[in-house]
Amino acid sequence: MKKKLVRIKAIEIIKTFSKEEKKKFKLFLSSTYFNTNSNLCRLYNTILTNEKKILSEEITEKEIYQITFSKDSFSYSMIRNLMSSLLKMCEEFLVINSMKDTREYLFQNDLRLLNEYSKRFLDRSYELKHQKIDKSLDYASLGSKFFEYKFDLNLNLHNFDNLRSNFVNNKETLTRQSIYNICRVISILSEDVSISNYLQTALNLSPDIKPAVSFINNLNVGKFLEELKDLDELYFNHINNEIRFIKLVLCPEDINNYHELKKLIFKKINSYSDPEKIYHTSRLLIFLHRHYNSGNQKLIYEVSEIRKFQLKNIRYGKNGAPPLQLQVFVGITDIFLRVDGPEYLESFVKNYLKLVEPVNRENAMHYAMSRIEIEKKNYEKALEHLDKLELVNFHLKFSAKMLKIQAFYELKFFESGFAAIDALKHYMKSNKEFSNDIKNKYGYLLRLIEKVYVIRNNPEKYSLYEIERILNEAGEKIYIKNNWYNKKLEELKKHYHSKGRLYKTA
Repeated sequence: MKKKLVRIKAIEIIKTFSKEEKKKFKLFLSSTYFNTNSNLCRLYNTILTNEKKILSEEITEKEIYQITFSKDSFSYSMIRNLMSSLLKMCEEFLVINSMKDTREYLFQNDLRLLNEYSKRFLDRSYELKHQKIDKSLDYASLGSKFFEYKFDLNLNLHNFDNLRSNFVNNKETLTRQSIYNICRVISILSEDVSISNYLQTALNLSPDIKPAVSFINNLNVGKFLEELKDLDELYFNHINNEIRFIKLVLCPEDINNYHELKKLIFKKINSYSDPEKIYHTSRLLIFLHRHYNSGNQKLIYEVSEIRKFQLKNIRYGKNGAPPLQLQVFVGITDIFLRVDGPEYLESFVKNYLKLVEPVNRENAMHYAMSRIEIEKKNYEKALEHLDKLELVNFHLKFSAKMLKIQAFYELKFFESGFAAIDALKHYMKSNKEFSNDIKNKYGYLLRLIEKVYVIRNNPEKYSLYEIERILNEAGEKIYIKNNWYNKKLEELKKHYHSKGRLYKTA
């Protein structure tokens, strides 16, 4: 059975090309340095011309062949060989195009150029180029990548001096290698500790072996830093900061460490690249969320402050930083609504929605607008936005379902609300991506909301004492105050009847 054109691997890749990428690939194929088979250019032009027919499966391999070569005959082996060659060119283009003009690509090309200058003994050209590269690296990014670049550039200089038997300079380059390596190792350890923490807290996975955590736990950090106190300030501060970040994970009770680290990061923010700004501030946020979820409500204002700091200082979607991710946008939406109110949230959506990754921009808009409409008591409009949401991950699905439950309650759609609560309870129970702590916390929250529904639906059956008991119990188990369920119970209290029951019209 012949494979459909649209399923041929080369065409599967081509149909993902943007308009600009199609033009670039045409130039790529036309370059005889990369491609010496002119038939591939002809075949690609035919594919582009007949793209709609290919996607709708209105054209066959034979017809593509005949259009391309204007022949009545058809060679199955030839078209397959051409498609195979086109696939190789597509893959090569994807690699080159993805790397082109990136910092990694440009840096590696610079190193290759230095090697050529060195081998050809073009020493003056080498020295000028090396100085220029080194200057461009300074303060460009202070994470493990920065020290990896510094190490590689220094190693290149070491090899240059070796080739010329310049042993005096070799002593200096070897010393620098050691410094760059320890800075890089500390960065990598810090990253690994953060990853272990993320696996456990966010993905409900706890590896049996945590090498980075074990290493740090058995390191005398105080003595280590004391012996490095005469190190250049740039390198010492980097090591000290990374150890503080490690401590942020391993000693979460040390709130003073958080505040000191926050000051250091905020003060030096312009020394970091945009991806590192995201990385460092996100590690501060992870610490805050850990405390916030454990009952420290004051830290919600810290979360809002850091989110605002990120939006002010990070160029999302530029300079190597990814666009604003959907889950990040959702988190910012929830925090700004709670701390700053619906008007501030509307302003945020208006100014920053364009920074969300394009594939999820509409999703982000519908989520934010559903929150705003609920706050404005426009519950039916909120449901319209929620119905248009594509529930792309379990966090968004949970949040959207909870908002629907609130809207159903306000609209007195109790049957729909009970059904939504039941469905969400089953979803929570069966979903392995939620940690046990999250399942227990939100499982209790769902049972509490279900109780609010029951009381609201049959108020005459419940006394003020029972509502007070539920509120007190909730206060002990659910740390978020002034939440929706809390407000609803307080509203029900106002309808308490002097005879010890609630009004039926509550």
